[in-house]
Amino acid sequence: MTDGPDTAAVEPSLELVLRPGALSCAGSLNRWNRHRLLDAVRLLMESGTSSIVVDISGLHIEDVDGANALARAQRAVRDAGGNLSWRGLGSDRLKGILPLQGATRCRRTGRVARPLSRRHPATMPPSA
Repeated sequence: MTDGPDTAAVEPSLELVLRPGALSCAGSLNRWNRHRLLDAVRLLMESGTSSIVVDISGLHIEDVDGANALARAQRAVRDAGGNLSWRGLGSDRLKGILPLQGATRCRRTGRVARPLSRRHPATMPPSA
């Protein structure tokens, strides 16, 4: 008889592994846990690291807020005078979030939809 769920059988929604100058991300990134990724990047910057490599090859980006967290992380490092590079960032990882650039044709109506601005909030950082 058990009182609750087996915690060994529960996978974390977001797993972050910090190493000197590196951050590995796995699981799902969304609006509910994006602050954890940003906190991890902040910790790396506070440790004096000026160049950070973020591996997102095992990361599933669930929503626009998750995608924006990646852009915010890169902006925070750049604004602090550092350099952030990505591993595992491919265009297929962002399918279904929002149009990232240029025009997109609606499948149902055939009309062309354009992003709200030239710098759309879901625009991802360039891959290294």
